[in-house]
Amino acid sequence: GKFFNQDNDEIKFTRIEKELLLTLIENYGDIVPVEKLSLRAWKREDVSIFAFRNMIKNIRKKTYYTLIKNHSNLGYSINI
Repeated sequence: GKFFNQDNDEIKFTRIEKELLLTLIENYGDIVPVEKLSLRAWKREDVSIFAFRNMIKNIRKKTYYTLIKNHSNLGYSINI
């Protein structure tokens, strides 16, 4: 799928960023554990927390900060 900003310009995401977003969208209303997100995006669970947080930061930079909500020690959810 493609993603667009408010001006209808396409936002270019990496494959991993796209997988993270799609997983959050598919689980809208739920908190998704980091392990599940990592498994879907990287195809493995043992992704460093630094790499993971960096991807979240990149998505927030390309969209807006409050799009992805962090739930301490539980996971992430999407705020759309």
